[in-house]
Amino acid sequence: MRIPKQHILLVLLLIALAFFLRVRVLVERAGVDETFFPPIGDIATYYWGAQAVVRGESVLTTFQPAIRYYFALGMLFMRDDNPYLLAVWTAWMDALMVGIIAACGWLLTRRWWAGQMAGLLFAVYPLSVFYATVLMIEGFATSLSLLFFCLWLWQRERLAWWRSLALGVLAGVMVHTRLNLAPLLGVYLLWLWATPLTWRTRLAHGGAALAVTLGLFVAIYTPNPVGYQLYSANNRDGDGTGGSSPAYATVDIPMEQAIWRDIALDPVRFGGLLLRKLAIAWSNAEVANVANYPVTRALSPTLQALTGDFTPLAVFGLLGLVALWRKERSVALGFAAWLLLVTLGIVVSFALSRFRHPITPALMLLSVYGALALAQDAARGVRAFLRAWGLPLAAVGAAVLLFPAWALGSDVPPLPPKRTYAELPADARPIGAVFADTLELVGWRALPDYWQAPARGYAFPNQAYTIELFWRLLRPTPHRYSVTFNYAQGDTRLTGIDYPIGEVAYPPVHTYRWQVDTLYAEILAFLITGDEPQARSGEVRVGVYYTEDEDSDLPYRVNLQVTTPYSAPYVVLDTLAVYAAPVTDAPAAPLRTFSALNGDTLTLLASDLPDSASAGETLTLRMTWAALGDVRGNYRLFLHVGDAQTPVITQGDGLPIADLLTSNWLPFAPLTGELRLPLPDRVGTYTVYYGLIDEAGERMTTDAPDNRPALGEITLR
Repeated sequence: MRIPKQHILLVLLLIALAFFLRVRVLVERAGVDETFFPPIGDIATYYWGAQAVVRGESVLTTFQPAIRYYFALGMLFMRDDNPYLLAVWTAWMDALMVGIIAACGWLLTRRWWAGQMAGLLFAVYPLSVFYATVLMIEGFATSLSLLFFCLWLWQRERLAWWRSLALGVLAGVMVHTRLNLAPLLGVYLLWLWATPLTWRTRLAHGGAALAVTLGLFVAIYTPNPVGYQLYSANNRDGDGTGGSSPAYATVDIPMEQAIWRDIALDPVRFGGLLLRKLAIAWSNAEVANVANYPVTRALSPTLQALTGDFTPLAVFGLLGLVALWRKERSVALGFAAWLLLVTLGIVVSFALSRFRHPITPALMLLSVYGALALAQDAARGVRAFLRAWGLPLAAVGAAVLLFPAWALGSDVPPLPPKRTYAELPADARPIGAVFADTLELVGWRALPDYWQAPARGYAFPNQAYTIELFWRLLRPTPHRYSVTFNYAQGDTRLTGIDYPIGEVAYPPVHTYRWQVDTLYAEILAFLITGDEPQARSGEVRVGVYYTEDEDSDLPYRVNLQVTTPYSAPYVVLDTLAVYAAPVTDAPAAPLRTFSALNGDTLTLLASDLPDSASAGETLTLRMTWAALGDVRGNYRLFLHVGDAQTPVITQGDGLPIADLLTSNWLPFAPLTGELRLPLPDRVGTYTVYYGLIDEAGERMTTDAPDNRPALGEITLR
């Protein structure tokens, strides 16, 4: 196409305007934005990777290599790795995309002014300006998608082999970006399928593009840790925008399995989370993370002066899609597929606003096309306009009315709603512990899918101890209470989490907003690290506190005491012991087996009772035990020393294994303990008896008179 000089000049002026706005925002950020430098998070990863490329190192095998080479190209171009200069380079590259989107507008509408309108939209759209100043993937990904659209729309003029191959190269590069926009190649393949071409032509051009994409994928394959990304955006505690949460921090199985486990726990909640992410994807909400548009806008007068929100752009873009569908359905299918692909990507993974940025140029092109179609139909008269646009306008109006109003606002309210209960579930253990006469821990329960059984008192490294707590506010409080949920031995806290109550399960509803006498439930977990002392009982504790003067430089913590039914600094829910690994084989040839009515079975494997000792000394007796399964009860060992005339002359009593309750024994694991046994003062030969008693004083049964077998004889000198 021959492009008139005046139109080229106008596009160059738009490029200059775009570059000026982007550099202006960069200058404003550099002066006041603390997150701009030094780089943090993903920005730091990309930045350091680019420095490695400049030094001559290869990063092709690293995660997301394309952006590192892109930034390295900028460092070489600027002859400096200064992040400010690198940002100027990315701003310039983004400004050049004004020319590309203008070309797309020309190719789509065959109107020069339409291309310039698309270029103007991209130049001054505040979000485009902002993402051009952030050293992340979004600006680069948007540029790749624009180049792809330009080549694709150019193919409408006449198919060219080099353009099909170039489209394959672009899709192959997109594979190696975090947003992974490679499915954009499907837009081209879909257009080829819907275009009146011969099958041979379709297969040849589509196959060539696909072969190049797959070739680049195979040649530069890098593992994509998608599991943790999916889970952190879809787990039971997540809000759909990524980031850490108690569930994410304590996952103890592969991430793909964990997300299915959470879906099974509450499928309604998971469905509500997907709806929330869909709403975020098509609303004005700008969910922030490393790229924080709301904060930057507050710091930048230039961004404040620019106007434009996502939702109006989306509405006009969809109207333009309707108009394009009437004129050229194969192209409309391609645009629709692109919008759908990005939306699905956001809904499945993170609902971060920056992930939708690559579709804004497509919506700009569709908006310009729709404006052109509206103007043409309006020129034909009211009747012709209503006949052409009555149904689409009514459909869009109905969608706006039926779709919740918050989808058009800047603050998307929480979905799904906070879970509450009318009463404690039947499988929960009642507690009734009241903190400061205000907040009651009504009860708790173990979750079979997360923690194998409520009675099991042992755990292994990298395993999450997971329960559900049920809270009730007895009277209104102005405080935002927090829970400390931990595992401790004595005065030593070994592992645990501290988290605001009401903030664990999305959406956050803190205690100062709770309704009195309503039961709120949250799932909590802490991860066993493996650094805990092993084969030693500890306590699973729950405490409550709040932070006074949270906004001050020196906040302090106020711990709440348990006031009902007893006075204590915390509530003990359970006991637990940590072991290195499970034992699968039962012990061979035990000396004695003890049983309880509840099915608990303990065995004595060995003892070191000597044949002789000194009269009156205190003997330290070592005994090795094992449990033949999970143990529910806590049993104590008794030792009796007697003769034919006196059954009990001296005795000892204590845990079979010091500091380890029998309910925390690992099945089949040999456990050795010591017990001090005072011996009679008189010389002679005595019999040592032993046995196990439960918490009610009842003896475990064994094949011996009075359930008190003889351990052996000892001669005192």
